[in-house]
Amino acid sequence: MRRFISPALFTAIFTVTYAVLAIKDWTLFYYYPLVQEVSRTKLTMKSGPSMHWYAWIVTAFVVATVLSALVPRSWTKSLDRSLAWIPAVFAIIAILIFEKKWFV
Repeated sequence: MRRFISPALFTAIFTVTYAVLAIKDWTLFYYYPLVQEVSRTKLTMKSGPSMHWYAWIVTAFVVATVLSALVPRSWTKSLDRSLAWIPAVFAIIAILIFEKKWFV
């Protein structure tokens, strides 16, 4: 049986997951651009600052894909695709509120 992944549901789950990961600063791995290394643990200060963005994108993608695939197709048929932008707007607002320390 082929799984159907609703784009609207995927978008909603992805944006909410990304916002939670960014706000809570949860990451599965660290990328160090100075030494071009990916690590599961934090490296020494000689490695430079780590970038979490790549981990947030990968994690949000995996979570959204898995959860979207688990939702039955009958449930996703009733979703209005024109409303898929609403969770994204709330996620952007939440991240902006959290990151306002950089704008003040």
